[in-house]
Amino acid sequence: MNDAFGAAHRAHASTVGITRFVQKAAAGLLMEKELEYLGKALHHPEHPFVAILGGAKVGDKIGVIRNLMNKVDILIIGGGMAYTFLKAHGEQVGKSLVEEDKVELARQLLQESKNHKLKFLLPVDHVVAEKIDANAKPQIISSGQLIP
Repeated sequence: MNDAFGAAHRAHASTVGITRFVQKAAAGLLMEKELEYLGKALHHPEHPFVAILGGAKVGDKIGVIRNLMNKVDILIIGGGMAYTFLKAHGEQVGKSLVEEDKVELARQLLQESKNHKLKFLLPVDHVVAEKIDANAKPQIISSGQLIP
C-alpha cells in the first residue's frame, strides 16, 4: 500500500521495487485524497491559480510546464531549473546549474507564456557560494547583481 504521494513518482525500491514481490499493490486513502484534490485543481481550478515548480531539470518538467501554461494565471519556477530559464532570458548565471541543451526550449516557453499573457516568475535573488560545502560562506545576490 503506497500512501506517499510526494514520493510515488520516484522509481525507488520502496515505491517500485517492492511491487515485484507482492501480488497486489494499491494506493492508500491519503494518496486518493491527494489525487482528488490535484484533479480538481487542474480540471476546475479556482482563480487566481498559481503553480510553483522546482527541481533541477527543465527536461523533466516540460510536459508539466506546457500543461500548466494553459491553466494557471501565474507560474513560478524555482530550484535549479530556474537558471536555465534565467539564461534563456539573457541573464548571467555564473556557474549555476544550467541545462545548456534546454536553453532554447526555455526561451520558447518564456515566449509562449507572453503569448498566453501568463505571469512567468523567476527568482530575483539568489544565495551563492564558491563551492558546495557546509563550511562555504554564502552570499546573497540581489536583483540586478551578476551571479558570480
